[in-house]
Amino acid sequence: PELSDRKDLFNILYATTPLFWMNNTGYQLPDDIHRMLRTYHDTCHLHQLLAFQQLVKHDFLCEDRAVQRSTFADGTSVVVNFADEPRPYSSSGTDYSLAPNGYLVESPNFVQQKLMVNDVPQTITAKPGFLLVAADGREQIAGIQCNGRVTTWKTGENRWNLFVDPGCDLQIDIPEVTGWAVADGLRICHMDETGNIHKTLTHADGSGT
Repeated sequence: PELSDRKDLFNILYATTPLFWMNNTGYQLPDDIHRMLRTYHDTCHLHQLLAFQQLVKHDFLCEDRAVQRSTFADGTSVVVNFADEPRPYSSSGTDYSLAPNGYLVESPNFVQQKLMVNDVPQTITAKPGFLLVAADGREQIAGIQCNGRVTTWKTGENRWNLFVDPGCDLQIDIPEVTGWAVADGLRICHMDETGNIHKTLTHADGSGT
């Protein structure tokens, strides 16, 4: 687990899948479930996108080799910052600040980035039916305002699952995130470990928040 951040970055750079060690030297359940899911969501959605795309070019972008870029056959580029401090990166006329252990994926219809925004790291992964946001709670990002890490994904026409890290405060703009027109029948429910609805927590108000 102490090497998880660096291992995740290499998997992001090469769009490969993670390896989990489920023993006394690796992740422990249930204590490490949130860290395991972080690894899964940070690496596997990108792997799903690029699994059958050839890696055609790899570049070191600075002298200490802390910032590296991979380019794939479909034109997708993945830039990773292995440094413990922010690093600048420019692409197509846009200047970015890569967060420590941060990254930027440039690909149509897929967003994955961990960048410095207003001097704090912000993480976003977004594709149709899936959204992950990690931030400090100062502003709304893609319909989610949180001071931690929030993952939500569509499991059916009438259901989205929501996974929130412990201690995270959350406000969600339901129409923006889900595309639903808010109705009185909208419910927020607690799920058990198998994904079945355990109980109704509350009803959303008319604005969907």
